Amino acid sequence: MKRANEGRDYLSGDTLNVADPYLFVMLGWTDKFGIDLSRWPNLTALRHRMAQRAAVRAVLAAEGLA
Repeated sequence: MKRANEGRDYLSGDTLNVADPYLFVMLGWTDKFGIDLSRWPNLTALRHRMAQRAAVRAVLAAEGLA
């Protein structure tokens, strides 16, 4: 059975949309609350993919989170 988001780079497809940065923030909270994302490899991959974006790195640095 194919998962709904299988083969997609972002939450709703191959293109970044407003939901992806919001999800990235929510996924960042998983560390604080001790939630292990290893059960959800697609979410882990999206988090990593978002963290590699230059704009995301710049915002994290500006906020002192990098």
